Amino acid sequence: MIIIVLPAYNEAEGIGSLIENIGKSLAQVGHQIVVIDDGSKDETGAIVTATMADWPVALVTHGINRGAGQAIATGIEYACSHYQAEDMVVTMDADNTQSPDLILTMMEAAQSGADVPSVRKAHWPPIGPILGAGHMGNPPNCLRITMHRP
Repeated sequence: MIIIVLPAYNEAEGIGSLIENIGKSLAQVGHQIVVIDDGSKDETGAIVTATMADWPVALVTHGINRGAGQAIATGIEYACSHYQAEDMVVTMDADNTQSPDLILTMMEAAQSGADVPSVRKAHWPPIGPILGAGHMGNPPNCLRITMHRP
């Protein structure tokens, strides 16, 4: 299964369409979307809750904004405590600027031996997405795949 962690702060404008895009991109594979609402002041949480009827979504809420790093950490902790050791965790920005279509490309790289493929859109040299590999130390049973915005 693929667990997609979305740290979100005031993302009401695009979070619904992002969840739908992820669901469509991963329709053929088992997946779960975990949104960490990091103290949003807008309707982010309500929109995420509304998507639960159509997509496999869990919502974890921080009462106050704790920052993107803590939201990602909360999402990874949630994924590693609620899912299986063989599941993969993908973190993406929740602002709908990254293509969920790249998730399966990263999965293929991970399954072919890369420990942590990282997709980063490069401006120089102008060659498009770059797949790289590295190791994640903790937690030991949780593979994290990260998508970076340029």
